Amino acid sequence: MIDVERLCWRLRTGSLEEVGRNLDASLKERIARGEVRREPRWTESLAVGSLGFLERVKPLILSRRAMESAAADDDLWVLQEEEAAPYGRKTGPEIGSKAAN
Repeated sequence: MIDVERLCWRLRTGSLEEVGRNLDASLKERIARGEVRREPRWTESLAVGSLGFLERVKPLILSRRAMESAAADDDLWVLQEEEAAPYGRKTGPEIGSKAAN
């Protein structure tokens, strides 16, 4: 999810069609120059935008895991699933108490 209003504001346009045309042209130029690379904040996030936007969309996202907001840069925030413990690794105080018995 992207905060479309903020995206248009940052790009100084009120038209999503113009944003789409500019994005298409920019991507074509970057591909031609071999400058395309994966950016984790966009590819690993559930939502990207202002903190207010993330707070509005967070309840709308169906997820089995907890989510956290984090500042990406320059007043840009990302909403990601909290990192889970690796499979098979148990954590918490009950593990220590069982080992002591």
